[in-house]
Amino acid sequence: MMFKRRHESAPNINMIPMIDVVTFLLVFFILFTTFKTNPAGINLELPRSATVQSHDITHIEIEVNEAGSKFFNGKLVSESMLKEQISPILKASPRMPVIIKADRRVKYEVVYDVMDLVSQAGGSSIHLAAKAETR
Repeated sequence: MMFKRRHESAPNINMIPMIDVVTFLLVFFILFTTFKTNPAGINLELPRSATVQSHDITHIEIEVNEAGSKFFNGKLVSESMLKEQISPILKASPRMPVIIKADRRVKYEVVYDVMDLVSQAGGSSIHLAAKAETR
């Protein structure tokens, strides 16, 4: 009796799908790790000053971005909402410093409006934030 020999082929691994997956992962991580993120969530470019002082005491921070949008505690607020939120704090402690962090490209009128709003809410210690000059 004659038996036919079967020719078993060596197992092979198709590399094309694996290369596709690796390429996709590489592109994914390159793209999504290069985006600039700001820890506070608000991208501000503060003006520079040689006479910058730091505040270690409790204070109120109001951010104004380039478009003139106002942020309090990291949340976008309207002028009326801002006044409602800071009024109770300033009534409890009227000498609490209010620091306005305005983008260097924001219009002067917008910064002045925020300063006026803080004054109306009872604030008397208003400061403008700046970034220290590096030499």
